[in-house]
Amino acid sequence: MKGLVEAASGLLRHFREREKELVKTMSGLLRKAPPGQKGFTLVEVLLVIVLIGIITAIALPRFVGHADRARTSVVLAELQSMKTVVELHYAEAGRLPAASVLDQAGTVRRVMNDGGINWGGPSGIVNPWGKPYHYATAGTRYIVYTEDNAGAPGVCHYVTDAHPPGTGPRPQGYDLAGPVPSRS
Repeated sequence: MKGLVEAASGLLRHFREREKELVKTMSGLLRKAPPGQKGFTLVEVLLVIVLIGIITAIALPRFVGHADRARTSVVLAELQSMKTVVELHYAEAGRLPAASVLDQAGTVRRVMNDGGINWGGPSGIVNPWGKPYHYATAGTRYIVYTEDNAGAPGVCHYVTDAHPPGTGPRPQGYDLAGPVPSRS
């Protein structure tokens, strides 16, 4: 029994020594900054975080608006390029490109690719929002269009044989869902 008491007493001494070492280590970590050194309080840090959040909430919508306007400008410039390519083909070949995604002579895909516009894949090319451009033709009339980012019904970005690139409701006389009516 005496041996058990001595063992327990030795274990207790060991734990007290470890406790003193641990307290010494923790007190070193928790000590105050030396005089002359300054730091931020938790309230100051939280205040800065809140101010950054408010500034972000005010500024972010303005930047998003600029990005959408820039994308719209890109779409209108791409439509103008497509109009130029289609009309150049019409001037040279005497007919508009066929509305086909096949890579054959005289199709919109071949004409656009030959004109430097990568009209690849089954849906041609896509606008900056990832929506495809469409091409329709009938006789000597054509339209190239793409959906507006907002997805409002009847609103699109377009260019036709008679209209410069624009945004809004489809031009009168051009059916975006099917073939374009021929000129009378």
